[in-house]
Amino acid sequence: MLETWREVPGSNGRYEISDLGRVRSLIGREPRIMKPNFHKCGYP
Repeated sequence: MLETWREVPGSNGRYEISDLGRVRSLIGREPRIMKPNFHKCGYP
């Protein structure tokens, strides 16, 4: 299955989200898939 990426509105081209729900950063040389993490108080 081919993953389709679209720009996140308001990110000025810095982030994209896929149809599978993954987010990637376009900051730097090559795109990087971002890992989900939580704030120390438990908030996403």
